[in-house]
Amino acid sequence: MVHSDGPDGAPIWRRYWQPAPGVYAGASVPGPNEGPLYDAAEALRLDQAYACTGPLRLTALPTGARLTACWMVVGTFPAAYAVLLHVRDDDRGTGMLVELQYAATPVTVKAPANRTIGGRPAHFDPTGERLELLDIPRAQLFATLSAERRFSEAEAGTVLLGARVAEHLDRPATW
Repeated sequence: MVHSDGPDGAPIWRRYWQPAPGVYAGASVPGPNEGPLYDAAEALRLDQAYACTGPLRLTALPTGARLTACWMVVGTFPAAYAVLLHVRDDDRGTGMLVELQYAATPVTVKAPANRTIGGRPAHFDPTGERLELLDIPRAQLFATLSAERRFSEAEAGTVLLGARVAEHLDRPATW
């Protein structure tokens, strides 16, 4: 248990723990005491997983590739969060991270389009490490390619074009 002062001196209670081997959790709750933190930790179910559910689905992967991991980074949910899906081809030793970053209000300026993918505006970073679709309101959808052994830009484009993003990113019940 960690206690620190947040904005305007309001206390923030944090707890970090390892509920199972290889599984790490953390929670934080603002308030005058740590009681709600224990309630939140108790409500979190980490003993079973049936699916990786969220507002992002990948429906097209390069031949030989598979989804190997998924996770969410949650800030002020549902006002802001990120969904990350790791795609890997073990035979070729290639990988990419597909990420959806959502914010209820625009917080960043998107890069200008420098290509199209399937008729949709996109930006390919000059370093060759990131391909982003630019036509998703209030969200960024991009693939980060491994710097050493990576999927091609075309393969990343296939994955992004096949990505299904929930219509209402701020309403988890619709996912």
